[in-house]
Amino acid sequence: MRIATSTINAIGVAGMANQTSQMVTLEEEISTNRTVNLAGDNPVAAAESVQVQTSIQNQTQYTANQDSATTALGLEDSTLSSVSTVIQNIQSVLEQANNGSLTDTDRASYATELESDRAQLLALANTTNSTGQYIFSGAQTSTAPFSNNPSGAGVVYNGDQGVINAQISSSRQIATNDPGSNVFMSATPGATSPIPTASSSNTGSGTIGVVSTTQSGAASNADSYTVTFAVDASGNTTYTVTDNSATPPTVSSAQNYTAGSSIQLGTGETITINGAPADGDSFNVAPPTASQNNIFATIDNAIAALQTPSQSASGQTNVTNQMATALSQVANSYTTVLTTLASVGSRETEVNATSTLTSTVSTTYSTQLSNLVGLTTDAMAGVYSQLSTIQTQLQATEEAYSSTAKLSLFSDINT
Repeated sequence: MRIATSTINAIGVAGMANQTSQMVTLEEEISTNRTVNLAGDNPVAAAESVQVQTSIQNQTQYTANQDSATTALGLEDSTLSSVSTVIQNIQSVLEQANNGSLTDTDRASYATELESDRAQLLALANTTNSTGQYIFSGAQTSTAPFSNNPSGAGVVYNGDQGVINAQISSSRQIATNDPGSNVFMSATPGATSPIPTASSSNTGSGTIGVVSTTQSGAASNADSYTVTFAVDASGNTTYTVTDNSATPPTVSSAQNYTAGSSIQLGTGETITINGAPADGDSFNVAPPTASQNNIFATIDNAIAALQTPSQSASGQTNVTNQMATALSQVANSYTTVLTTLASVGSRETEVNATSTLTSTVSTTYSTQLSNLVGLTTDAMAGVYSQLSTIQTQLQATEEAYSSTAKLSLFSDINT
């Protein structure tokens, strides 16, 4: 039976096409290191691999977010550490300036030190990251958070209360910043001490100390108190304590005054007053106001007090009392900075732990994907072997087809 030339050609071409297709498939497996490159290669494995690849992409994004969070929190951590150092120096200067025997020149020198510390503090509060974004502006990162108050002491906050969160896992977002108003102009709730102040009209030599808390949970600790002194004709000094927060305000019975002795305020606080208060002198103890939580305003007021000539006894006493007030306010600000610093450190620890977990999960997904569609070392060797076989077969087919085509041509000539 004679086979038509066209049939022979068709068979040869089909064989070579099939072998070429197989060779292309094997070469693609080698280049991609995958056994499944098209859904048709293995529909079930292909479908599962899409889900696994999506999970890998998610983990990759979480890793990028973790890296960004680590960088942001690390910068805030180092900045707040520097802030705490500056505040400690401010406290040291105020303690040295809290001395009634200083001269105007001495006080002016301390004022100069405080001005330098304030400048450092303002620069730190306006810290930017590597891309020029301000880290304490809330979400307004292109705006400098703090500028000097043109109409008084302290600074103006130009940022907002925005918190920038990073998605570090499928179920966890973490704050990568703290608005500057919360750090430099606020007090940590439940962690502040009352502020002692002396009336500006005092004429005696009485000086107020820090408030001591004897019972931290006492409700009366949130009240405002006034200690008022009276001196009778015989020179005996007594005092009364007024609870200004009571309705109506309550006044204690008169108590004999002894310099340096503790004066009870409510049920949970005491205050110590030294020196000799004059008749009618008064001292206040109250929770800090918003302006008293502004560390820049505190520093500015202390500088102004130190720069005011005060050679009279009453003038020196007034400066001493203002330093005591400033010390209490700065102590509250320092507590706020340390609390924020602890929070930043806690977030850094969480990001690091999550990063370790993400790395483990990513490795698991990569292994799962490799098991689904990847080529093992042994499988790769098998693919190379198949490719070599197909290439040999294709070469043989091409040679056979060429010989057949020549025979067909000579048959046609001899016919």
